[in-house]
Amino acid sequence: MSAIVVALDAVLELSKLLDQERKAVAALDAAQLVELAEAKAALTVRLSELPLPDPADPMYPGFRKACRMMIAHAEANQALLDDAASAMTEALGLAPEAGTYDARAKKHERSRAHSARDV
Repeated sequence: MSAIVVALDAVLELSKLLDQERKAVAALDAAQLVELAEAKAALTVRLSELPLPDPADPMYPGFRKACRMMIAHAEANQALLDDAASAMTEALGLAPEAGTYDARAKKHERSRAHSARDV
């Protein structure tokens, strides 16, 4: 089996895991997310140990397209995970309170005034 076929299989397998991860995020299935994270980590190690595919291989453009799609799925999942974590944090009342604009501005003004005196 050629290096590009092995790498493409691994990328497609990772894409399937990312699809499962998206569904687990939607269901807020923490146990499934932990299992998927472990599977993704193992697959990532396996991918990193594979030789780089030859750009001259006729399958290379398809491999690159699969990689780009997998990266897009991973980034989308990260955004979904971040949103879910933020929503859960707020729902549980664990979100830190944001300071008021005036409080932040005063800190900035004090910092600027202190810097001016040092000059």
